Amino acid sequence: MIEWGVAGRALYSAAGSGDAYLVKDLAESALLAVADGLGHGPEAAEAARAALGLIDTHARESPLTVLHQCHRLLRTTRGAAVSMAAFASGGVLTWLGVGNVAGFLLRQVDGRPSWDELPLHRGVVGYKGAEPLVITEMLVRPGDTLVMTTDGIRWHPDEGSVIADVPPQAAAKQLLRRHGTGNDDALALVARYRGDAQDE
Repeated sequence: MIEWGVAGRALYSAAGSGDAYLVKDLAESALLAVADGLGHGPEAAEAARAALGLIDTHARESPLTVLHQCHRLLRTTRGAAVSMAAFASGGVLTWLGVGNVAGFLLRQVDGRPSWDELPLHRGVVGYKGAEPLVITEMLVRPGDTLVMTTDGIRWHPDEGSVIADVPPQAAAKQLLRRHGTGNDDALALVARYRGDAQDE
């Protein structure tokens, strides 16, 4: 259903990265999640891994339910920003994010590049709640591209990019190389919707 690529680096390689990701193929959907543990180093990595482990285990449940479970689980950690997205059969993108893991949906409208910035709830999962949480749903077409970045990457579609014209792995590497801040862990996850039988 999707073609995807990821690129990331730790601020201090020996300490591990506090930015982590999950891509999971389900029967009729593809789930993506990015977690950015507060700060960097081992404690940030622990928070990110805990969040993604729970999301992996409960991948078929509602994102609202999963984020609430993450909030309870991460109370014993320093907390994390967490964003989740799912491409579903028939061309529906579901999105839910708390914190500052940004999401942009890039597409072509009447032959011209267009983009939507996906909403984020303020707060930190496990520390400061963001109530009430609201899921965003959007229709997508084959070729539409989702870009998820942690705050170690400073990029906005207005700056111009060839992301929609290159494979997702090349796009993720380009984002990290050109727009990584160099003062924090950084991660870019790029996923292109390929469609399914219901899009034909």
